[in-house]
Amino acid sequence: MSDPYSPQPYGPPYGAPPTGPDYAPHGGHPAPPGYAAPAPGGYAVPHAGGYGAPGPGLPPPPPEHADQVWPPPAGWGARVGAYIVDTLIALPIFLVCFYGGLGLIIFILEGQNLPEDQEAAIGIPTTLLFGALGAFLSFSYFWFPHARSGRTLGKRLFGIKVVSMKTGEPPSLGLSAGRQLVHIGMASVTCVGWLIDVLWPLWDQPYQQAVHDKAVGTRVITVRGAGAAPPPGRPGAAY
Repeated sequence: MSDPYSPQPYGPPYGAPPTGPDYAPHGGHPAPPGYAAPAPGGYAVPHAGGYGAPGPGLPPPPPEHADQVWPPPAGWGARVGAYIVDTLIALPIFLVCFYGGLGLIIFILEGQNLPEDQEAAIGIPTTLLFGALGAFLSFSYFWFPHARSGRTLGKRLFGIKVVSMKTGEPPSLGLSAGRQLVHIGMASVTCVGWLIDVLWPLWDQPYQQAVHDKAVGTRVITVRGAGAAPPPGRPGAAY
């Protein structure tokens, strides 16, 4: 007679594939091959090879799609179209703040009959302050939407999205800020730096990243349209 208070054996950990000769779910089908082992927290890890790569828990893509990554990179034309739309929004934000502040200062100082040095002491710092505010608001137009959803208005219109290479989710506030700062830095050096950054996805493989994407570990993916559907035999879900 066994002791009912003795330690009893437990079944397999949560997330592990069932074992034993009696396992026959759904009409007798065996356990799926390559089932991923559970992580220390108890959840299965289907993408052990990293985001965008098939892990041991996923079958490899068919030979005709072996060179593809999932989700698919955004097309260069879609990226440029989204960039143009976003620039047409962000640039006026800066111009309105800068020139609006300059006009306000001129209007306030006009008729005050102050010496030129006093006008300069008031007008120059105030104008620079409005310019800095405009630059911050323009920067924030890219910073916060990318960190929140990976999508500015331009990216929504063209069905693309920024994601982290490590998680597949929208980048953090830090990554989003760094991504935009690298782009601004390259565009500020010379026109050549801006062109290199914009054109880099044309020859980058397999993720078609721009330089500012490579700098912080992000990439831009397709989330709408024909390219958003997974190839035959390739698991995945559109965002």
